[in-house]
Amino acid sequence: MEKSKRKNMYLLANKKVHESLLFTNPYIKYVLMKNERKPQFIIGIYDVIDEINCVYEPHPDNAPVFLEDLEYKHHIFSEETEACEEGYILSLISEGYEPVFIDIQTHVKLWDFIDYHMDTVDSEKATILCYLKYCRSSGISPDLLSEYSDITINDLYSIYMENEKLGDKDHE
Repeated sequence: MEKSKRKNMYLLANKKVHESLLFTNPYIKYVLMKNERKPQFIIGIYDVIDEINCVYEPHPDNAPVFLEDLEYKHHIFSEETEACEEGYILSLISEGYEPVFIDIQTHVKLWDFIDYHMDTVDSEKATILCYLKYCRSSGISPDLLSEYSDITINDLYSIYMENEKLGDKDHE
């Protein structure tokens, strides 16, 4: 997805979050989308004022979503990693959702997750490559992530994308 289209889809997702009136001060951690013509969003939200940490899925037909129906659900990415936000995001990507926006702290967690569970997630290499192509097109690098973290961020590009062309424009 082109950067300009990602930006427009992020703005649309952000608008849906604010129009829902469910949150006092929503902070969007990530936005994943499927179907550009009639977008289906999955949005990770944290609201410090209301102490809400949830996944918000606005209905495509703009039907109301009620706060009590929101839950923070995580699908299991693999039996070894159990249920977690990082695995949930990767499982959505493997189901065909495209990353539209991911905040820096979530990127840090994802890179650490992939690095830590490398042997386990290696069977999901296509999903990881899709995510890393998104990262590369968004300017995410191990050096940038290290600036925002107190942990060592290893270079996943050199591990997973050694055979990929640096000029790949498929996911920009």
